[in-house]
Amino acid sequence: MRVESCRIPYAAIAAFITYSAIFGATQIAGWAPVWRALTVPSMVPPFADLRMVTGVQQTLDLHLDPRIDNPGDPWNRPFNYPGIWIAISTGLHWTPDDTVWIGLLFVAAFIAGLALLQTVIRTPADAVLLYAAAVSPAALFAVERGNVDLFVFFVVCVAIALYRQPWLHAGALVAAGVLKLYPAFGLAVPDGSDGGTDRRLPRIVGFAGMVAYVFLIRAELSSVRRGTMASPVYSYGVANLSNVINSAVRLPVPLPLLVSMALAVGMMIAGVAAGVAARRRTPTESDEGRGFDVQAQACLIAAAIYVGSYWLRANYDYRMLFVLPAVPYLNTLRRSSAPGVGWLGAIGLASLLGAMSQTALVAVLGRAGFALNLGAKLALLGAFCAVGAFTMGMPRTQRSQSAQR
Repeated sequence: MRVESCRIPYAAIAAFITYSAIFGATQIAGWAPVWRALTVPSMVPPFADLRMVTGVQQTLDLHLDPRIDNPGDPWNRPFNYPGIWIAISTGLHWTPDDTVWIGLLFVAAFIAGLALLQTVIRTPADAVLLYAAAVSPAALFAVERGNVDLFVFFVVCVAIALYRQPWLHAGALVAAGVLKLYPAFGLAVPDGSDGGTDRRLPRIVGFAGMVAYVFLIRAELSSVRRGTMASPVYSYGVANLSNVINSAVRLPVPLPLLVSMALAVGMMIAGVAAGVAARRRTPTESDEGRGFDVQAQACLIAAAIYVGSYWLRANYDYRMLFVLPAVPYLNTLRRSSAPGVGWLGAIGLASLLGAMSQTALVAVLGRAGFALNLGAKLALLGAFCAVGAFTMGMPRTQRSQSAQR
C-alpha cells in the first residue's frame, strides 16, 4: 500500500516524537550531555547559532557593527548572516531572552517542512528513509545550534509543495534565497513538466531577481565570507576538502585547493557520464499516469542546492538539510529494474546518509569514519550529477515512470 493513499505525514510525526524526546531528555540530564551522547558537538547556552541573531540588537545599541565586533553574541562571533536577519530580529524586537522559544519555533518549522514533503512520498520506504535523514547527525546538529537553516528549509519545502503554481513556487524559492542565498540555486533547475514558457518564465524572473539581489548586497557578502571560518570538520565543500588535504599532506598554496577542485570536477563528470549511460540503457515507454514529476523536481532542487553550495565555500554539515527532499526520488530510482538506474538511486541514498553522518561514523570508526564521510560527501556530488543527467535527458512523458520500473 502506498503512503500517498493517506496523507498522514509519518516521517514528520516520527521526527516530532524523536525531537520531543531529545528535548525532554535535555531537561533531565542537561543540554550538552544529551547532544554529546548523540555524537553532536554542543555549545551552551542552547541554540548557539540563533543567539547571534537574537543578540544583534544589543550590539547595535552599542553603535557597533555586528559584522566586526558583536558583543551581543555570547562568543563575540562576527555576524555572518544576510542583513535580512538583522531586519527581522530588530523588527520583531528579539532579545537573547527569546532565544529558546524562537529556537523551538524553528524546529517546529523544520518538522512542518517534513510534513509538506508528504507530496513527494510514494511508499512506506520513502517515509522511513526521509525520517532517517531527518534525525541524522547533520540534522541533529542544525537543531542543536538552532540554525536559521531550519526555517529556510521550511520555505524550500513550501516551494516544493507549490510546484504546480509556477509563480508561487518561484516566489518561495526567491524568499528562501533572500534568507540564506543557497536555495536560489534551485531556480536554475530546468522544469521537468510540459508547461512551456508559463512554467519557465517565473523561474527566469526569479533567478534574474536573485542575481540583482546578490549584486546589491555584494559588499555585505564579503563581510559574511570574512566572518565565516572554513572548518575542516563538521563541514563540506571545496574549501573544506582543500583544508583536509592540506592538513594530511602539506602542499604549497594553492595546490590543495586545485586538487580539491580537480576531485570535485572529476566526480561531477563521472556522475554525468553514469547518468547519460543509464538513460541510454533505459527503454522508452509511455507515461502511465501522473508520474513522479513533483518528486523528481524536488530531487533536482535539492541537488542544485547541494552542488552549488559545495562549490561556493565550506559549509557546516547542517546545510545538508536541503538534500532531504531528494530522498524519495532517490528511493524511487533504487527500486527501478531498468539497467543501471537502481544503482543510481542506491549509491545516491548511501552517499546522502553517509554524508549526513560524520560524527556518528567518527564515533564508531575513528579516522576511517572521517575518511568515509569525506568520500560520501564527494560521492554525493557525483550522484546528484548522475541523477540530474539521467532525469533531464529523458523524454518528459517518460522521466518518472521509467525510473519507477
